[in-house]
Amino acid sequence: GLLCDLLSTLARNPDPPREVIVGVSGGEDPRPHVPETPFPVHFLDVGSDGDRIRYSLARNACARAATSPHLLFLDADCLPAPGALAAFADVLETRDTLAIGEVRYLRPGTHDLADPNALRAASLPPPARPVPPASGWEPSDAYEMVWGLCIGIRRETFERLTRSTRAAGAEPWSLHALLLAIEHGPPPRGWGRDGSLCEASA
Repeated sequence: GLLCDLLSTLARNPDPPREVIVGVSGGEDPRPHVPETPFPVHFLDVGSDGDRIRYSLARNACARAATSPHLLFLDADCLPAPGALAAFADVLETRDTLAIGEVRYLRPGTHDLADPNALRAASLPPPARPVPPASGWEPSDAYEMVWGLCIGIRRETFERLTRSTRAAGAEPWSLHALLLAIEHGPPPRGWGRDGSLCEASA
């Protein structure tokens, strides 16, 4: 399934994560199908709301359970490219920002998920999304760039904003784009799938 493909991709990454925390919102229990990984995988059941996936609740619960100083939120249908995790870690080490990765759509069909070059060749950028810089990270105030499927942020910043937005009576995650400088760039790259439509984030 999608989660297994994501975990396998993370395990092949030259800089695998310290841990992965999965927010489960309804559906089949994924635990029996999880592949072996060089990092621990933890599951948090955030409950379900009919057919609606509780993305914000899951992100906040997983962030609170994380132990790493940096958080990277990925949807289950995303496949980060080699070097993506290191690129997010590098920018978050030097900048207190909301880092947005490049997003690409993988064409429908059968693909070798272990071949990042073939995946990139088989993917397309979203037509309405700005072209990322050729290298590095580029500051941006375009809030429409914030796609929750691939976002990096410092954990302490996430916690600080969560406290402030809760105090204001707002939903924590929804205001992060308004409170942080947004950065968008290509070094972190990845590909994801959503049914016959394939997403890619980097």
